[in-house]
Amino acid sequence: ELLERHSQLLFLPQVLQLVNDEAKECREAVSKCLQTLLSRGSTEVLQSFHTYMVRWCNGEGPMQIASLQVFAIFCEARRDLIAESASQWIERFTEALQISNQDWEVPYFSLICLEKLSMQDISLLEEQDDLWDLIVERLVDTHPWIKLASCRMVQKIFSTEITSIFERRPGMLFDIIRGLCFQINVDEEDQSDELSENAIKALTMAVPLTKLRPELCFAEDSPHAGLRDPLAWLLRRLSAIAKPKGTHRRTAVYKSFAAFCSRHPNLVLTADGNSTQSRLYLELMLEPLHRSHLEATNEQDNPNVLHKAASMAVDEEEMTESSLARDVLQLIEEGCPSGDFLAAYAAVKTRARDKKEQRKAQAKAEQVQDPMGAALKKTQKHERERERKKRRVEERRRDRGASKKRRS
Repeated sequence: ELLERHSQLLFLPQVLQLVNDEAKECREAVSKCLQTLLSRGSTEVLQSFHTYMVRWCNGEGPMQIASLQVFAIFCEARRDLIAESASQWIERFTEALQISNQDWEVPYFSLICLEKLSMQDISLLEEQDDLWDLIVERLVDTHPWIKLASCRMVQKIFSTEITSIFERRPGMLFDIIRGLCFQINVDEEDQSDELSENAIKALTMAVPLTKLRPELCFAEDSPHAGLRDPLAWLLRRLSAIAKPKGTHRRTAVYKSFAAFCSRHPNLVLTADGNSTQSRLYLELMLEPLHRSHLEATNEQDNPNVLHKAASMAVDEEEMTESSLARDVLQLIEEGCPSGDFLAAYAAVKTRARDKKEQRKAQAKAEQVQDPMGAALKKTQKHERERERKKRRVEERRRDRGASKKRRS
């Protein structure tokens, strides 16, 4: 009874603090207080709070963000009341995700609310095809939190019984795979372990459908339907992502290969008995793994010219990457027939050696035809490599919490 009389007095100030407080610890504490208040409130009081949320959501700016944050707490505290108005709220979230020229908070908290709703009852979103289209589009958003929230939502398609949406939306499966590859293929300084791990998890979930139902990856009017292998495209794309140097990006690709091979060996390593496809898959995975192993060997044979501390930091990262590459190579070797592995690995080594000889011949020809240009390219290459190593040393220093080194 005391809570009933003072519920309004407690609710509104806490909502304001939830939206405006900059400290994460304070926001989490306020969220717990609001959840306790909502869980103990009567139906009449909660209906009045719900009226506030609807009114705020129809506005713009901080009040709209407040309504979304409170709705997420409502979903955890009183699922029974939210279920009655879930369809109206889903329409509001769909409208919020359709607007592109807005701050990140509205689409992010809309995705969080949808995630809370899906935990309550995923069937509420099963027929929302337009909404899922918008969620898939957010996989390539510029804000990392939005990409992460949309990635978690996409995982729910594969982990629940709503994969029928791919039959109603031909080509959506490919859009998801392409968006997840985009999340892995970001600049090295923008790499996030949490985002990469969720993208790898979603890609691993998508592999069976990609292999067993390849027609779901193509639009109805696509001329490539039935002619191209979506799983081969995925492996080829990941192999291309791992081509430029970048420890975090390459690590994400190698972990993807390891997840595919350990969770779906029959589809990836043996291709259900199709030797031609399995040979293609193996070569696509082995090429970047062999490149990392080769680069690590060259690094050891040709020490860099940086100072000792920088050299140790760079070498440690190089060894971590090459060690993971060796582990994945061993996993692939153990999971497929030895003859197939040896043949594919030999083909990869031969192709790499041929490309190296071709580059050497081209460089010699450039030295003869344009010696000044060849010298400039060589100098620029060495400078890029030096800057890359310096940047990685600084990243390691920041990760350790050390301050920037002062120069006298």
